Order: sequence, then C-alpha cells, then structure tokens
Amino acid sequence: MSSTRARRASRGSSGSDVQLDTGHLGEHAPSTQVDTKQTGASIVSSAASLMISRVVIAAMGWFGTVLIVRHLSVSNWGRFSFVFGLLGLMSVVTNMANPRTVLQQLADDDGHLAGTYVLLRMALGLLAYAIALSVVTVGHYPTVVLQATAIAGLTVLIANTSTAYDVLFQFRMELSKVAVAGTLGQTAQLSLTIALALMHSSLVVFTLPAVLCEVVVFAWKLYRLPRHPSLHYGFMWGRWKELIKLSIPLAIGGALSVMYYSLDTVMLSKMQTFRAVGIYGISYKFAGIVVVFATSMSLALFPILVRAWPEEAQRFRAVLRRTVRLYMVVAALVTLEFTIFAAKAIGLLYGQHYTVGANAARLVVASECLGFFAGLAITSLIAMNRNVFYPIAALVGLVLNLGLNLWVIPRWSYLGAAWATLATELVVTLALWIPMARAAGSHLVDAGVVLRVMLSTAAAVLAALATGTVGPWPLAAVVGAGVYVVALVVTRLGGPGGLRALITLDD
Repeated sequence: MSSTRARRASRGSSGSDVQLDTGHLGEHAPSTQVDTKQTGASIVSSAASLMISRVVIAAMGWFGTVLIVRHLSVSNWGRFSFVFGLLGLMSVVTNMANPRTVLQQLADDDGHLAGTYVLLRMALGLLAYAIALSVVTVGHYPTVVLQATAIAGLTVLIANTSTAYDVLFQFRMELSKVAVAGTLGQTAQLSLTIALALMHSSLVVFTLPAVLCEVVVFAWKLYRLPRHPSLHYGFMWGRWKELIKLSIPLAIGGALSVMYYSLDTVMLSKMQTFRAVGIYGISYKFAGIVVVFATSMSLALFPILVRAWPEEAQRFRAVLRRTVRLYMVVAALVTLEFTIFAAKAIGLLYGQHYTVGANAARLVVASECLGFFAGLAITSLIAMNRNVFYPIAALVGLVLNLGLNLWVIPRWSYLGAAWATLATELVVTLALWIPMARAAGSHLVDAGVVLRVMLSTAAAVLAALATGTVGPWPLAAVVGAGVYVVALVVTRLGGPGGLRALITLDD
C-alpha cells in the first residue's frame, strides 16, 4: 500500500522530497530582504495546500488498509506488511539517481538527459525488483510471501520509472498534474480494494490494487507530459555514471535511513512471528498520517531556506526558530492525544485483537513526532550545502537500531522494536540537530516556549482524562484539543500576534 511506502520513507522523505524541490529555486533567487511575515505566510500556505492533497490520498489509503486488515488473519496481515516493508527497503537502490542532479541541468537539455534519466530509473527499478525477489527466495519465506512479492514488487519498477517524469513537471512548475495523478491512482486502488474485500480475496490478490495505483499514476503522467522538449531515450552510460556520482552523498544518507527504518519489520519476521509483524504494522498506519505534516512543511520550507542562505542568514535563522515553535506545538498535541486514546482508536479502526499493540503504537507515533525535528535538521543542512552530516547520522541510526533490535526483539517482541525506534530517533535527531544549530549560528529552542507548551499539554491531558470518565472518548479527545488551544492562547505562546502568529510563523 502507498501508506506503507510513506511510513518507510517518513524521515527520508524530508530529504528526498526536499531534494526534489531544489532545482532552480535557489539559482536565480533575488538576494534582497523579503518581509518575514510574508515568508511565514508563504510557507504555511504552501504547506497547507500540499498537506490537503496528501491527507486526501492518505485517508483513502488508510481506509483501504482497514478493509484489508479486517479481511485477513493477523498472520496474513503480518505477511502483507512484511512484503511492502521489504519493498520500501528497496528505495536503498532506487534512490541512487537523485532528481536534484537532473533538475539542475534541465535548462539546457534537448531531451536526451531527461530521456536517459528515465531509463536509469527504470534500470534501478528492475534491479530493486530482482533484489526483493532474491531476498524472499534465499530467505526461504513461505510461498505466499514469494507470490505476493512477485506481484507487489511491480510497484517498485513502475513507480520508479514514473517518478523520473516528475522532474519535467517540476521544472515547468506543473506539480499539480503530479498531484492529480496521485489522487487518481489512489482512487483506483481504493475502488479495487473495496471490490476485492467484498469478494473476500486472499493476501496475494490484495496486492493487485497497489499495482493498479502505479499503473494509473504512470498513465496519467504520460498523458499530461509536456510536449517540449521531446524526450530521446538512449543508454548514455557516461551520463548515468555522472548522475549517480552526483547523487552519492544524499543517496547514501537516504539509503541508510530507509534501512534503519525498515529493519525492525524484517527482523521481527525472522526473530518472532508474522502475527507480531501484523500487530506492529498497525503502529505505522498512524505514523503514516502524522508524517504528512512534517513532509509538507519541509517541501514548503526548503526553497525559502535555499534563497535565504547565506546572504540572508538572519532571515534563515528567524524562519527556523518559528518553525521549531510550530513543530513543538503540533508534536505535543499529537503525542498527548495518541498516548491517551491509542487503544480506543486502534480498536475502532482495526479491531480489538490489535489493541495489544497500543503501547508499541504510542512509542512509534512519539518517535514520528520527534522525527519532525530530524527532518527539519536534514532540510536545513541540505539548504546550507552540508550534506555530509545526513549519511553520518543515518549510519549511526542504522548501527544503533540493529544492535538494539538484536537485544530487545527476542525479549519484548514488537514492543521492544518500538522502544528501539524511539531511542534511535532520539540519537539521530541529536546527531543532526547539533551540527545544524552550530552551522546556522543560532539558538533555536526557547526555554519559555518549551515551558508554555508543557503547561498547555498538562492542562489538555487533565481535561481529556476528566471528560473521558463521563463521556465517550471522541468527545474527550476534542475537549483535550480544545483546552490545549485555549492554554496556548492564555500563555501567549504566539506572542502579541496570538494564534495567528503561531500558525503563520510570524513573531
């Protein structure tokens, strides 16, 4: 499912999506001072539009996942989760051709560069597909897992080729067409999922909607592809080597990041049972929704940061400080709400037999919220052209996550994997945040803001718990969120501008 792929790229998306949005945004940007209020409004406006489209797609993907979960046994759902988790891991291979390196050269392209880039992405997709099949074959996984991987693996090949065309749409500032393609694909996927659920289909058959999604997306992009320049498809080996070489720092960081975020599911499948994988996989269904906020913000922030650094370093720091404040507010709200109501939400959406994984889900969602700041650090470091810290931090995360999971999974199964995820996220965030803050030359975290957020969180928790004793949990969740917002107003977290200043990143 697409939501599974989003989960596996959650922190990596802050890097890969950001890279996709570099291009020429910073090359010809004026260096004159821009009003910071206008900057804040621009960031939030862009992020909001991106978030809306992503939420719609994520909601359809989530609904489809609920249907599949309810029509498969816990063990088969675990096998299903493993297959798409493994395919998410294949981005280690497919991301070796970074779109940023192509975007920077499209201005003088006569169609040959874009054409060979498409073929390069296709070749990497084929390689990733072969590797995925080899893993389940050599690993002696059940036949049903091999069959599911053979079908679902086609999504890697199709999607990787399809993504190559995105650089053309972005270069012409026509990404709305890519958004439409994603919506159409997800709609087709959901429609087929509903039909298959009504037919009580098997695990293998339920992988078909994901393939259909990528076919529809690919077809729409080809239909809406700009006519000029016409693409010339050819195997330009020298160009392939150049593109891969330029992509190495970010590709290594992205690959290591994907590996340590996908490692837990693979290790669970070998050291525990597919039932454990299935229960643990529910955690990432919620994390996949949470990450939409950070990904959208990163996409909107990046061009602003590129333009500001280094000529307008003061503006760069101001944007970072305001974004940190907003991230803290959102992360605290999401964490407190899900910590209190995780079991209720899981039982309502996926069934009571999955509520045993509520504690693991709480930890994973908290990790995702902590990941907001790791993603912001990656975005800022790339904007400052300090790419080397990304692969270093990702390598630290991979080694730490592997070591922790080897110790905790045999003892505490999926709950241990969730603790390992949280610990790894904390270390990686610090490994990125410290060099980012030093490079930016600014104190980004205000103790006064932290105190206000903590007080608002405490008030919201008390209100939610009190309401939950006399009313239904959805009402308690709404009351808790309402008290949180009121507390933010009372403590004047947004300063003189109130909540509007908080939301628009103004002082």
